[in-house]
Amino acid sequence: MNEEPREHWMLGNGSFSVNPYADVDDLLNDAAEWLSCARALMDLLKEAVAKNACADQRRTMFALEAISMLTLMGSECAVHAHERVGRS
Repeated sequence: MNEEPREHWMLGNGSFSVNPYADVDDLLNDAAEWLSCARALMDLLKEAVAKNACADQRRTMFALEAISMLTLMGSECAVHAHERVGRS
């Protein structure tokens, strides 16, 4: 396993995980970015549903899963930041 620090935007080794070398500021910035992306996608999906423009159920379900993953990653970043603040 490669233990070298990664860029702040990289997520693990092919899986969704938080960089163990990220500092608290990077984690909180990433959390805000992940949650902002989730919010933007949710707003887009909400508008499409309101206009009855979501005829493709498969794509709608994919978008909902994407919102879930973005929210999960934002939450994970916040949890890791909280843990690191507690250790300092």
